[in-house]
Amino acid sequence: VEVIKEVPVYTEAEAMSEEDFFLLCQLIYKEAGSPKTSNLDRTLVGNVALNRLDCNYRNATTLREVIYSKGQYTTAPAITNNEHVQIPMSSVLAAYRLAIGNRYCPNNVIFQSQGKQGDGVWKKVGHHYYCYSNSVELDEHQIIKEFE
Repeated sequence: VEVIKEVPVYTEAEAMSEEDFFLLCQLIYKEAGSPKTSNLDRTLVGNVALNRLDCNYRNATTLREVIYSKGQYTTAPAITNNEHVQIPMSSVLAAYRLAIGNRYCPNNVIFQSQGKQGDGVWKKVGHHYYCYSNSVELDEHQIIKEFE
């Protein structure tokens, strides 16, 4: 397993802060870090967190608030500010795809768990269900990339 020890620095053109990128990498790793987990599944885990941020789910205005919102991510206590934490490259690449603006699920997909939730299943990947919320307005102009 290839592991990184430092988070890459972004250019000014990229909108995500280093702190948010580091949090997103860790969230993806903690929620979908098994070597058996597909790269699509890893990327969708991060995409759901960003969708929650975009729609202010549970009044969250930062990625940190999304991750640490009570009852949302059981792995949140394992996410750290320690800059020396090792994160596998597969999780970093999933976060990077999202950080540069690629999105792989509709913006109203805000639930990810091992069971069905919300207002219907968008897709099941591995053990995760990715589910809609009808309370989030769907952006019809959103471009969803094909996963490569």
